[in-house]
Amino acid sequence: MDFLNSTMVLAVVSAYTYYVLGAYEAQQGGSHHGVLWAALSAALSFVVAYLFKGGWGLLLLAQVGLFLGIAIFRALRRS
Repeated sequence: MDFLNSTMVLAVVSAYTYYVLGAYEAQQGGSHHGVLWAALSAALSFVVAYLFKGGWGLLLLAQVGLFLGIAIFRALRRS
């Protein structure tokens, strides 16, 4: 059951979380970017977990970096 290791579970939870955050933003009057954010999260998880052979710590750090990147991009776009 290799697909149930902690890195894969963290990747799925992260992608789902980004999708829900995008849907929440759409409810507040913004655009629904949940699918895009979830796809970015899944792609980042694949790169970190399989190409770089990173563990859950590195994957979590990458997801936090993605969150900060999205926040900075949105802040710059609004100003």
